[in-house]
Amino acid sequence: MAFHQSDKFEGSALELARTAVGFELDELSEETEINIKRLAMLETGTAYPSCSEVNSLAKATGVLPKFFNQLWVKAPSHCWNFRRKY
Repeated sequence: MAFHQSDKFEGSALELARTAVGFELDELSEETEINIKRLAMLETGTAYPSCSEVNSLAKATGVLPKFFNQLWVKAPSHCWNFRRKY
C-alpha cells in the first residue's frame, strides 16, 4: 500500500488499522470507549482526535500513534480475509 507522510491525523490510516485487526466500528468503539459516530467522523476526516484518543486508537489497533499521520490508499475489501483472535 502506498502512503504519504503528513503532520495531521489521516482518517484513512485509522480505517486501515481498524480493518487490519478485524474490528468493525462498533467493536473499536467498545475497545476505545470512543463514540461510534465520532469514530466514523475521524475516519472520514470530518473531525480530528485529541491526543488521548490517538493513543487509545493506537493501543487498540496495535500501531504507533504516528501511524495515523500517514495517508493510505484504501485497499479493496476482498483483500481482508481474517479476524482478530482472542
